[in-house]
Amino acid sequence: MARKPHPADDFNAGIVANATSWSAFMQAGGRITRRFQTRDEARRAAQVMADGFRRPALVYAIDAQGRTAVADTIHPSINQPTETPVTKTSVPATFAKRFNAQRAARKALGADAQEGTHFRTHKVEGGFTWEAIAPEPAKTAAPIATPATGPGRRRPQPKDTAGTSKSKQAAIEEAARRGELPTPPDFSAATHVRFRTKLAKLVAMAEAGDATGLKAVTINPVSTSPRAMARYRDLAVIAIEARVNPSA
Repeated sequence: MARKPHPADDFNAGIVANATSWSAFMQAGGRITRRFQTRDEARRAAQVMADGFRRPALVYAIDAQGRTAVADTIHPSINQPTETPVTKTSVPATFAKRFNAQRAARKALGADAQEGTHFRTHKVEGGFTWEAIAPEPAKTAAPIATPATGPGRRRPQPKDTAGTSKSKQAAIEEAARRGELPTPPDFSAATHVRFRTKLAKLVAMAEAGDATGLKAVTINPVSTSPRAMARYRDLAVIAIEARVNPSA
């Protein structure tokens, strides 16, 4: 009887099957990671790494969500001579010219490897040598938490820019159409201090039924306070006009 696949194996297989990009990876001379569009390109680059450093390299599948899974393990070619692996404490050979060190680095890392990005060269006694550069770890966006819903938990109502739920705002507008003046916004917080005088004038005109005066007030809704005043002014105008012409 065939063994039932482990859930982790199924998860990894799904990432490989739906991969949108691939990477060749090796922990040698610093982390070496290179990204490719196809699996074959990543396998070829991984083979170069494995042959150059005489140790296995990995091919990772990457899906659209940035999740990764090992797709292949690439071993050094069997005809490669056995040598001490290159590490930070066992650097490549010394070359007479910087150009030759660069060529050696590209032979090990791939023809398109760039100095300063994938490797760096150093002037040492007797010539030049090179070492691979560890890439910066990828930055992933923090997942956006989704509020839980279910029995006993209500889904939050969408809110407008003033923080009022859509259903409550609709009720306020309906009341204004019946001629009820809206409640002035609460400007007791310190952030609203400089707008209190203007709000007081709006309230005075609203209570006096001066729709024309309210319409003439210029409000630039560039922040929370002006937006709240503009909303109050517009609702007050609706309420005053509804009183004047109830059938409208």
